[in-house]
Amino acid sequence: MENIYSTKKFQELNESDDLIPINFVFKDKENHSEFEIHGLSKEKKAAYGIYAPFWLPKIVLEHSDLILFDIFVSNLISAHKKKKYESIEIRLPPSFYLSSLNIFKFILIKNSFKISNIALWQTINIKDFNNQSTYRDSLKYSSRKEIKKFVIQYQFSLREIDLNNYSAVRNSYNIINLNRKKIGTSLKYSINYLLNLINLEPEKIKIFDLLVEQEIVASAICHMSGKKVLYIAAWGDVEHNLTKSPMYVFASALVEYCITNNYAYLDFGTSSDLNLFTPNLFKFKENIGCFNSLQETFSLGLG
Repeated sequence: MENIYSTKKFQELNESDDLIPINFVFKDKENHSEFEIHGLSKEKKAAYGIYAPFWLPKIVLEHSDLILFDIFVSNLISAHKKKKYESIEIRLPPSFYLSSLNIFKFILIKNSFKISNIALWQTINIKDFNNQSTYRDSLKYSSRKEIKKFVIQYQFSLREIDLNNYSAVRNSYNIINLNRKKIGTSLKYSINYLLNLINLEPEKIKIFDLLVEQEIVASAICHMSGKKVLYIAAWGDVEHNLTKSPMYVFASALVEYCITNNYAYLDFGTSSDLNLFTPNLFKFKENIGCFNSLQETFSLGLG
């Protein structure tokens, strides 16, 4: 399964006038095959996975050969120098996505790439649980207590949105965007971007609403970001009269969905990096049962 963030069409969806889609073709003469790679550039700075959660090109998905990776990275550098790029920046997923990632990271460093940023990445390992009860039982006492009180007080359910229902998609988007505005930010893309992404990759996009007493109180936009990985691209609750946060039971309901549908990971992405320290978000994700891993960004100057 090709990674959603590493395709040509995904780069072409970007809404910034400053970003220009770029692509190169790497030919593996020994195996008589070729691999296209796609990214974005800004002011002659090539970026792969910088304007997305990460970059995971087909060559890394399909191979783990040390020599092949070394030839690929060497050719990648030469191609960018030839096009007069000033730098290359690559953001990869954490290593649990694919065993070959560690080999590829080693080759990047061997070819003089430096680690320019590190992010704390947090994920729930669905393979640890047989059902929702075993998931809840694995949580810290404070989290179990939070869920138990909510379950006693409210009736709730998880609803997957029909992506052909524009009104429902827009409503879920608005809930998350209002949540972002409440904390002083906004979603990084418009509703039109989301609709275009759905049209581009409908089988890889899922949107969920959490209903409490039949009212929508929270929503989540998710991507299939890897084989058996459901990535929470954005989620949040809206203004409501609930006395308790619905996000613990929302996480629990999403875990149940992943167990039922045979996902391996429910991925909540980054919580902090070297430029943004958010201990409260980190703590919340730990409280809902996430394990921690590192995501590295690699940079190489070409001057």
